[in-house]
Amino acid sequence: MLQMNDLKGKCNAIINKLALPKDDARTEGFIHIRQFCNTLAAVPMKLQQNAEIAKVRPLVMSILGITNSNDLKLCLGDLNKNAKTSFVTMVQFALENMIEQVLSSIPGEKGFENFSKTSRRLIEVTGISDAKDKYELIFVPARIRNSLHAGGIHKKSNITFVIDGEQYIFEKNKRVSCASWSHLMHAFYNGLDVYEDMLLSPVVKAIQKIEIT
Repeated sequence: MLQMNDLKGKCNAIINKLALPKDDARTEGFIHIRQFCNTLAAVPMKLQQNAEIAKVRPLVMSILGITNSNDLKLCLGDLNKNAKTSFVTMVQFALENMIEQVLSSIPGEKGFENFSKTSRRLIEVTGISDAKDKYELIFVPARIRNSLHAGGIHKKSNITFVIDGEQYIFEKNKRVSCASWSHLMHAFYNGLDVYEDMLLSPVVKAIQKIEIT
């Protein structure tokens, strides 16, 4: 929960720095991330936490319509698994949609409708430093999402990326071990720094309004 609150806090900090209307695509992207934290992440996390408190467990079971502890464990296990997949998918979608609209709003540029190409180009156009590392950083959640959509298996070539001391290891045709709630929050939290740098670059700040599409 602390990591989730930190992620929401960073979204709020970026929104404040952008100082744009709520109906600007740049602001909306971070609002959506905050909403997904409050729903897709917070609800299963809080249910799990309360289910581990003996005095509160009967209330959780009652809310879920469950009558025994084994069924509760199975239910919460399934809920957390599905919620994590939904969370990384929807947060990643919000970011991908945002930068697609940002790139398309820069004179002479257009989005590629492909996260890899769009993010590479926006990093290039905005001129932020350490471009290759920045790209690999924001692509970590996309790799986790793709693996979860493939039953938890990473299908492409081996790659390891370190984010603030935490290793994210992806081995071809092997199950990923970096898809916990903690890993997701950590990766997105650090990745938002890259999005912030791009959105606060002179070329993007010069855009008065990006309509939501």
